Amino acid sequence: MPRILAVWLPNWPIQRLLYDKPALRRRPVILQHRTRRGLCVLACSHAARRQGVQAGLPIAEATAVMLAVDSRAGREALRSAVAGQSAGQPAELHVETHDLRKDQAAIRKLAIWCHRFSPLVGLEESPAPDTLLLNVTGVIPLVGDEGTLLEQVMRSFRQHGLEVRLGVAETVGAAWALAHFQPAGELDANEPCRSETRLRQLPLAALRLPAEMVDILMRLGLCQVGQLLELPRVELESRFGPQLLRRLDQAFGKVAELIQPVQPPLDFMVEWLFEYPMPQRRAVEQVLRRLVEQLCFALADQGRGALRLRGRIRCQDADPVTWEVGLFRPSADQEHLWRLVETHFDRLPLPGPATSVVVRATQHERLRTRQRELFDQQQRNIDSPQIANLIDCLASQLGAAAVVQCLPRHDAQPERAFRNVPLVDAGKGGRKGPVSEVACGPLDRPLQLVHPPLLLDTVSAASDGSPVSFHYLGGRHDVARHWGPERIETGWWRQRGVRRDYYRVETREGRRFWLFYCLQERRWHLHGVFQ
Repeated sequence: MPRILAVWLPNWPIQRLLYDKPALRRRPVILQHRTRRGLCVLACSHAARRQGVQAGLPIAEATAVMLAVDSRAGREALRSAVAGQSAGQPAELHVETHDLRKDQAAIRKLAIWCHRFSPLVGLEESPAPDTLLLNVTGVIPLVGDEGTLLEQVMRSFRQHGLEVRLGVAETVGAAWALAHFQPAGELDANEPCRSETRLRQLPLAALRLPAEMVDILMRLGLCQVGQLLELPRVELESRFGPQLLRRLDQAFGKVAELIQPVQPPLDFMVEWLFEYPMPQRRAVEQVLRRLVEQLCFALADQGRGALRLRGRIRCQDADPVTWEVGLFRPSADQEHLWRLVETHFDRLPLPGPATSVVVRATQHERLRTRQRELFDQQQRNIDSPQIANLIDCLASQLGAAAVVQCLPRHDAQPERAFRNVPLVDAGKGGRKGPVSEVACGPLDRPLQLVHPPLLLDTVSAASDGSPVSFHYLGGRHDVARHWGPERIETGWWRQRGVRRDYYRVETREGRRFWLFYCLQERRWHLHGVFQ
């Protein structure tokens, strides 16, 4: 018979905040959110609740309540000080806006952490889940009995400073109900018949019904789950719809309810432990190659490719030796990855005999597959496997910062309208995203610029300022046609701003140049040649 363990974290938004910021544990804390009435209290800590703050209060009213309590505590502290007695100072109120995404991310991390208790862990179906669902059917024999398992789970959460309520039953609905509504402190495992009896005695909210439906049922005199079982199902469905009967059947096991699992992140790691310290470097190299082969097999089995490899070699009586390898595109090719790892290993000094070797794929992506073209031998783009392997080898030999790709960027000054991006980013792995289009067209700028711009000594200009002829490389060039001027001027925030009038000119020989007239220096320069 299946056994489901529900782990409820009461007041989860506050617990998450206090876990992230332990300094707030001794202060009254309020989480606010925006409603139709304005900013209201979503949740509050035990210290704030003891002073009269409740969920749903407007923030202004909750703050006023806290100020009144603080002033009264201040007067008592002053009176005690005059009498020579010690009194604690009132703690300062902390108000923070609720962040639902942080709550969701934190409870998903808790679900992954709970895989130590069960291979199948999920979350309740809710926009703001605060209950973990664990299938512990096959785990109980490994720890002895359900009571022992519940004590282990409770102790583990308390060690992390988290308050939990547990419930175990044969269905998801019953376990959720027991975790939320059974008396606190009861960790004894419930037999199937006993859990069903307890479920009948619980309030209607234990069926995970909407608050509006629970209010209507209570107005009709129905308070417990067992009272619903005595009423005709046809009348319940006609009055309240199918949701009430579905929740009721899920709780008592008449309708199956599956747990949507939260899968842990894939971890590709291989390790080799030597029986005794290995002083031979050649033997360590052979072990390292075997580990790379095992890692590639594990990656390929999951359809993944490594983007970043990290290795660690522990040595006797010395600090471990580490290395990293970044790749341009995901790969699970044994020979290719080994060539990259071998290049780094040859440069590593081993300070002592090796005791263990670990290789881990810290970043990986799904392997990309593309259909081969009919004339693939003529395909020479950057996504081809051959060029990707070349980029990886060059980055391994020269360093990731030495193999770059020139990408355009928006900048008024032409010599600054580009950036060099490493093709193999060893820090983040993978390729960069698509580059946004630049404002100029492909024929408006030359592919190569003269750096620095070449000063032209002799230039003849027309009355409108356009160039008529100029001298370049010892020869005279007469302008047949020109386009411009194009005014380029940088902002005031640059220390050395530029103000230039650019012209695209075509000579009588058919050659095209890119000239500009510097308005500050009043001189002509050649900035590029169109090929």
